[in-house]
Amino acid sequence: MNLKDSKGSEKSVICEGSATMECVSKRQYCEPCHYVDEKTEKEPTGFCIECTEHLCSECCRDHKKNKITRQHVLLEGDKIPKDPAPFLQMKAMTKCAKHPDRVVDFECVDHCTLICSLCLSRDHRHCGTFNDLSADNKGLKLDCESLSESIKAVAETVRAKIEQKEKSLKELEEKKAEINKACDQYVKSVLTQIDKINNDVKSKAKHIIMNEKRTVEENISKCANFKQEIERLQKLMNVSQKYGKEYEKAATLKYLREQSKRLEADLQAAKAQVPNTCPVTAQSTLAHLTSLCKITSNCSEDLDIMMGTQVLS
Repeated sequence: MNLKDSKGSEKSVICEGSATMECVSKRQYCEPCHYVDEKTEKEPTGFCIECTEHLCSECCRDHKKNKITRQHVLLEGDKIPKDPAPFLQMKAMTKCAKHPDRVVDFECVDHCTLICSLCLSRDHRHCGTFNDLSADNKGLKLDCESLSESIKAVAETVRAKIEQKEKSLKELEEKKAEINKACDQYVKSVLTQIDKINNDVKSKAKHIIMNEKRTVEENISKCANFKQEIERLQKLMNVSQKYGKEYEKAATLKYLREQSKRLEADLQAAKAQVPNTCPVTAQSTLAHLTSLCKITSNCSEDLDIMMGTQVLS
């Protein structure tokens, strides 16, 4: 509900029935002058608790001169409220629910409600007990004192609760940092271990490859020797066939048969030593590395289940 004229574009808004209020305007200025000219925003020197308006020095003077407003209470200097919301809500709560243009004058005890004089004469004339709100009520003062103490106690409880929650928030932040640090350290150690395992696997694969390479090079060297020996025997046979005498041919042929058998035996032995395929491959090496560095799970759902179980425990 707006207590001010719609022309005052920066008025405070009251939510009736609620203890909370939203003060739209944070900047204070003389509201009557602003009402006359929206561009005018004079510095306030007073606040009328009856009109719930900030006033400049001229408006304060006029307020005191005017017969209608001279009895209004003006707060000046350091007493000017920075937030007029409590005053606005107090005024809103004194409006009669049935007759908003009237203020409440009585409390109907039978109906436990605040009413104006018109409500009293029309709707509550048969009720039994009333409290005159304008009368000096000692019981009301005692109630206010008791309520004030209760509010202080609640405020202290809230303050302690906020302090406790802020402490819990700080502890949670510290726990988060601790968890992050532990996880980072573990991942770093795992990565270091994985890197070591990776280097070991590659080193072993390199050693196997080098041995196989050496064996293949040795066989190539043997094959080259076989080739040279065969070429030598072929030359000897050609010379014997072309230029040798019969006994020389016979002796040469016998020698060539013996050497041919020896070469065949050596060649078969060499073939047996050469494997068909290399014992290590990229796939087998990677599979071995994977098995050594295996992670138990890469599923985020498993992680959620694990963390949920820890929280429940």
